[in-house]
Amino acid sequence: MSAIRAHTRLCWISPALVVLSWCAPAAAESPRALVDAGNQAYSQAKYDQAIKAYEAAGGIDPESPGVYFNKGAAYYQQQEYDKAKEAFEQASVKTDDAQLEALSQYNLGNCMYRQGEAQAQGDLQAAVKTFENGVRYYQKALELDPELGDAAHNLEVTRLTMKAVMDEIKRRE
Repeated sequence: MSAIRAHTRLCWISPALVVLSWCAPAAAESPRALVDAGNQAYSQAKYDQAIKAYEAAGGIDPESPGVYFNKGAAYYQQQEYDKAKEAFEQASVKTDDAQLEALSQYNLGNCMYRQGEAQAQGDLQAAVKTFENGVRYYQKALELDPELGDAAHNLEVTRLTMKAVMDEIKRRE
């Protein structure tokens, strides 16, 4: 069984990358500059710093789906899947861009897969339910973007993993 494929691409508010000094007060910075600073921190694996920048940008522009998407990606990298899930859900709800919604749904599926993996170490029934939710997210991602090959791959891996867990439940009975 192969591993799921994570999606770490960030949503850029602007195509230009602006490198900022962290000495400037956040209130004086634009949401775009804060997102760019967060993206820079993210690219350097400074996820706490990235999250702070995205939160500051979200404080100025709370309706920006890209801010939530990026924050979700940073939380995912920190293996904080509940927080990542919450952020990806917000990105999905706030966007009118089908591609961003598809990627948000895809990442929601990834969060569910990771949570299911952890649950499978103890509560197999809960793991199956979590994997089922992951399957739904991947299916939604594929409905929105049929060309999202990683979603198809992860959907299959999740189904196989779920079947293995269900087989283990039957074996234990």
